[in-house]
Amino acid sequence: MLAVNKVDEAGPVAPLDEFYRLGLGEPLPVSAVTGRRSGDLLDALIALFDEVEAYGPEWDEAAIRVALVGRPNVGKSTLINHLAGYQVSIVHDRPGTTRDPTQLRLTWQDSHLQFVDTAGLRRRSKVDDPVEFYSTRRAANSIDQADVAVVLIDGAEGWVMQDARIMEQVIKSGCGLVVAINKWDLVAESTADEYRHELRDRYPFLRNYPVLCISGLTGRRVHKCLEVVAAVGNKRRTRIPTARLNKIIQQFSGEYLATQEGRDIRLLYATQHAINPPAFTIFTNLPRSVPGNYRRHIENRLRSEFDFEGTPLRIAWRHRKGYREVRS
Repeated sequence: MLAVNKVDEAGPVAPLDEFYRLGLGEPLPVSAVTGRRSGDLLDALIALFDEVEAYGPEWDEAAIRVALVGRPNVGKSTLINHLAGYQVSIVHDRPGTTRDPTQLRLTWQDSHLQFVDTAGLRRRSKVDDPVEFYSTRRAANSIDQADVAVVLIDGAEGWVMQDARIMEQVIKSGCGLVVAINKWDLVAESTADEYRHELRDRYPFLRNYPVLCISGLTGRRVHKCLEVVAAVGNKRRTRIPTARLNKIIQQFSGEYLATQEGRDIRLLYATQHAINPPAFTIFTNLPRSVPGNYRRHIENRLRSEFDFEGTPLRIAWRHRKGYREVRS
């Protein structure tokens, strides 16, 4: 938007024709000294926030959309440069050198991948630079629009609470998650299994998500990262045949019995109503009474049967219309 400053006095406004000629829209006369029309300026800026919020990379809908995210200076740009084979992102030891999303398209084993290198994500209370603020907002938008997010953690420094917050943000958005412990060239190789074990013990939700140790600088296990990203992205787009899904549901219902206030919980049937992430509706006689541990057991069964590692699952519980329970 265009603001014309130093219009200090109230009354008729000086001719604005020359400002219209700039082609930047309607000029808004303001005064930084007296505060004249500063309220109008703020209202106009707030009206533009929705457009800023929607700003993000241009995605290829046919490709698996992959966002590289993490705290500042964990090696996101180094990794994307290695994938590209040449420098497409600025690499610097100083955190915060990536401002706008950097894109890279490549093919891995018949899967088309589109990578976006985003700005480092810090806690909001730590972001005081306006440019960094909007860079991190664009990074968050990239997560919301991506199929898979590769969250990079600095293997040499170790994980911190902000790493967990970023991973939880990814899962909450419905995006697939692959955790890559980067800079592994600086860490003893023998500690990889121990590191993964400790990370999953600290954050139990990671037991459903792959954790890899890589080096964006040397390329160590980067091919494995591509393989896992492609697998997670393709699985998120899988639609399970209804007959096969219900066979698993009925098997589960026969193996695990649950009661609530003396009544058996019956799993009637299930459907998959969405993909990316996979989303299911399970119809039951007591949808509001299904215990939390029972819900977790059935989610784990769906994951193991259909290989849904790396992606959140959405499961809705519904009462079947017209169903009447016959009580003995």
